[in-house]
Amino acid sequence: MGQNGDFNISNPQSQEAGKYVIDAAGVLQEPGTPLPDTYGDNRLVIMARDPLWFFSYWEVTADRFNALRDQVGHEVWQTGRAVMRVYDVTGVGSDVGRTNRFFDIDIVIDVRSGPGARPQLHRRNRFPLS
Repeated sequence: MGQNGDFNISNPQSQEAGKYVIDAAGVLQEPGTPLPDTYGDNRLVIMARDPLWFFSYWEVTADRFNALRDQVGHEVWQTGRAVMRVYDVTGVGSDVGRTNRFFDIDIVIDVRSGPGARPQLHRRNRFPLS
C-alpha cells in the first residue's frame, strides 16, 4: 500500500494486503482461520439451480466408506461406479419405499460436489444418502 493507504496495483505486496482492506482508510482485517476441508459428517446437500438443474455437495467419512466397501465386497468396490441415484416420487405420498422410477448420475466421490440434470419438469425427486 502507498503512503496514504492507497494501492499500487503493480506491487504484489499491495495486492496481497488489499484483499483484507475494509475501507479506504487502509484498515486491514486478518484472514482468520481457514475453513476445514471436512467436518466429519455423512451428508448430502442438494440445491436447485433452476427447474432442470441442481447442484450437490457431499461428505462421506472414512468409517462410512469402509462400511460400504465391506458391504459390497472388495471386487465390486474396485470395479463398480459411483453414482447419485435420484428417485422420482411424484404422486406416491409419504411412502418412502415407493418410487415411479429412478435415474443415476455418475459422480467422482473425491470431488465431493457437482451439478446434476433433472430429466423432466414438474416431478418430485428424492436423493437418499445410503
